[in-house]
Amino acid sequence: SHCVKIKKEDGRIAWPEPAETLDRRVRAFISWPGAFTFLRGKRILIKKAHPAESPKGAKPGSVLKADASGIAVACGKDVLVLEELQMEGRNAMSAPDFLRGTPIASGDSFE
Repeated sequence: SHCVKIKKEDGRIAWPEPAETLDRRVRAFISWPGAFTFLRGKRILIKKAHPAESPKGAKPGSVLKADASGIAVACGKDVLVLEELQMEGRNAMSAPDFLRGTPIASGDSFE
């Protein structure tokens, strides 16, 4: 079957979507264009993530927890836990390694 042509902007993460949908987007766009978001104006590629359940009421895109288990980001429904990320111009790295170089605290927000 045919589908529409994929554009680079299709890889941008829309945090109000459910975590399960975003997990599929990350896996679908792993080679090109890559699933990406922005933090403090810098583009970040998400290489690996998984959905998890969360308490209700968090603003989509806000960081709920950032530790050795990953970076938990609120979505429209549930949470997407980021496991492997790549800052623009850098190599891909696990969440704990990423957090050593780029501190992220609860309450920070992805765009």
